[in-house]
Amino acid sequence: MKNRRRFTEISLVFLASFALFVLPACNSQSKSAQQPIASLAGQSWTCVTLNGAAITATRPPTITFDGAGRVNGFSGVNRFGGSVESAEAGELHFSQMMSTKMAGPPEQMALESSFLDALTRADRYMVTDAELIFSAGEKIIVEFKSEPLATGSK
Repeated sequence: MKNRRRFTEISLVFLASFALFVLPACNSQSKSAQQPIASLAGQSWTCVTLNGAAITATRPPTITFDGAGRVNGFSGVNRFGGSVESAEAGELHFSQMMSTKMAGPPEQMALESSFLDALTRADRYMVTDAELIFSAGEKIIVEFKSEPLATGSK
């Protein structure tokens, strides 16, 4: 009886350890294989609002997704690029971001700084009609409109 009780206790500890450590690892592997953000490829997205304010710049920020985890665009003065990941539909995270380092008019530099900051804060996305919305938690931080990529563009 004592051995059977000990076996039951060890079995429960093993099952709890398995559920705690092994199952989440399997789940994260299957989620990382999904790329729902790939559907954003094939078009350029032009920023129309940033932190609730309409963009009035002559040349607003843009972003383009390649469908394979890379992103690039124009941030107001400079070009930028990096990686984008989406573990599940509606979720996104930018990383390995880089940018050219040209100087521009103060108002364009401020726009660029705010735009790039918004990308680093964004953790969710939503697509409705021809609009792409990035949010940080529940707060909408950037809104884009869609434009088809020019023929010959990647």
